[in-house]
Amino acid sequence: MRYDDGQSESFYKKIYYEAIDLIVSCIERRFNQPRYQLYSTLESLLIKACQGMNFDLELKCVCDFYGDFNIDTLCTQLQTLQVHFQATHGTVQDLNILSLKDYLCTLSHGQLDLLSQVKSLIQLILVMPATNASTELNRTLLQCFQESKHLSSHKYDRAASQPLNVTSCA
Repeated sequence: MRYDDGQSESFYKKIYYEAIDLIVSCIERRFNQPRYQLYSTLESLLIKACQGMNFDLELKCVCDFYGDFNIDTLCTQLQTLQVHFQATHGTVQDLNILSLKDYLCTLSHGQLDLLSQVKSLIQLILVMPATNASTELNRTLLQCFQESKHLSSHKYDRAASQPLNVTSCA
C-alpha cells in the first residue's frame, strides 16, 4: 500500500520549475552577450547580402564596431557578392555561414581580392571564440544541468572536447 499525503506532487513540481528556471537563465546569460550579438550581426550581414535582402542596419553596425571597414567599399563588395552568388546558386533560402564559406573557397584568388573586405568578414566569423559557436547551445544546456547536479562530469567533459574549429580559405 502506498502512502501519499499530497505533498510529494507539489515538491517535485517545485523542483521541476526550479530546474527549468535555471536552464533558461543560463541560456539567456550565455546568449545575451555583446560578442554573440556581434557574431549574429556579422553572419546576418553576409547571408542577407547573398539572398538579396536589405542589410543596411547590419552594415552600419559592423562598420561602426570595426573601424577597418570602409562602408562604401564593403557595400559595393557585398552587392558584387550578391550578384555573383545568385548567378551561380540562384536564390537559396536556407543559406548558412558554412555553405557561404565553402562558396568563397571556390572563388579564384583574383575574385577573392575583389571581395577583400567580404573575405575579412568571413575570417572574423571563423576566428570568433568558441562561446559564439553553434554548438554553444548544447554546451550551455549541459553546463546548466551539471550545475544542478543532474549529469556526470564525464558527459560534460566529452561534449566540451568536441572540436569547434573550422578551416578557412587559403
